[in-house]
Amino acid sequence: MSSLRSRLTSSALPRGDKIGFASRLRSDVKMAKKNKRKKLGGDEDAQGFGHNPFAAALGLEPPEPEDTPVTTVQSDGFDWSTVSKVVLRRERKGRGGKTVTLVQGLEDVPADALDDLAATIKKSLSVGVSAEPGQLVVQGDQRSRLQPVIEELGVNKVVQSG
Repeated sequence: MSSLRSRLTSSALPRGDKIGFASRLRSDVKMAKKNKRKKLGGDEDAQGFGHNPFAAALGLEPPEPEDTPVTTVQSDGFDWSTVSKVVLRRERKGRGGKTVTLVQGLEDVPADALDDLAATIKKSLSVGVSAEPGQLVVQGDQRSRLQPVIEELGVNKVVQSG
């Protein structure tokens, strides 16, 4: 080790220009350079992402908006008007601190109709829903979003509580 150090510091450099051993070794090692990503150029003919804020200035016609399908609740044969009152209640107890919304008052609803309602709520609100006997458990505080969905079914009274 001492012979390498003496060779690098004394013989390789002129006498008045001494560099330390570590800096000499660092100068011999080449560092890898990161490749910079190339930016994509804009095509004049491309449609892009569908929205161009400069379309009016450039004289381009904006694309026609697509009709988004509205998810409607289907009853699948069950008469929801027979359900007199549904209570939407927020709860955190016994769930590890997680907030859920309970849809209660569904004791007279058959299990297959509850499963269909749970699947519809999953699709329309994009939340997790599980069906338990006589109630639905919806992940998160969804009371304000659930009320119009359940009213659309034809339930007589929908109440939000604590």
